[in-house]
Amino acid sequence: MMTLFMGRVFGLVVLLTLLILTSVVRAEALADSEKLLANTSDSQAPGVMRKQGIRAQITSLQRITLSSEMPGRITRLKGLPGDRFKKGSTLVSFDCTEQKALLRKAQAMEKSGVTELAVQKRLLELDAGSTMEMSKAEARLAESRAEVSVMKARVSRCQIKAPFAGRVAQREASEHEYVRVGTPLLEVFAKSSLEIRLIVPSRWLAKMKKGDPFQVAVEETGRVYAAEVIRTGAVVDPISQSVEIAGRIKDKSSELLPGMSGWARLPYE
Repeated sequence: MMTLFMGRVFGLVVLLTLLILTSVVRAEALADSEKLLANTSDSQAPGVMRKQGIRAQITSLQRITLSSEMPGRITRLKGLPGDRFKKGSTLVSFDCTEQKALLRKAQAMEKSGVTELAVQKRLLELDAGSTMEMSKAEARLAESRAEVSVMKARVSRCQIKAPFAGRVAQREASEHEYVRVGTPLLEVFAKSSLEIRLIVPSRWLAKMKKGDPFQVAVEETGRVYAAEVIRTGAVVDPISQSVEIAGRIKDKSSELLPGMSGWARLPYE
């Protein structure tokens, strides 16, 4: 018991040490960024790339992995990494020969049930039938209609449509491949949901407000873009005294992609 207790204590000490070291590194990086920002001259040309300011990264709020909702063979998988698509376009199609046949069978049973119920109602009107037989016909019709709904739902899973307009980030499967339920197929993201994430000194919160303008220089494109603050974090790191904020680039340039990074200059110093 004593050995187990000492092992747990040691584990907690190691975890606490790692958390402190992480916060210290974060604080040092933030301090370096502030020094660079303070040393930046306002007369510098706005279109020139310089590693000065606050480190920034472009992310996408809508970056999802489309997975298979049914087991089956892929007949069509649209898009390679970088390809664009429109909202509602078909991205994945499965071989649904069996599901469609079962749907037609269920629809035939529904049609038969409608006819049977009409006959039972007519017989009852002529005093040649019974309420029990009509109730049975109604139950069989309800059952066949439920089966049609089930099969329509299964057939609808034979295609996966784009939930938004965007681009393909990664392709996880191939055409003619047999997949199971939950198998990842495509990773996609929406271009309209790009935003910038930055970690800034928490004391800036007193001056910062939504819509404040700033500039961000993106390393991958070599350009400087106008941006604005759209959201501030809800939690301040108590050790580094920093907080995460989000911004939006005003230029809807198609060259910007999730994962790109650069340096932002904000007007709070």
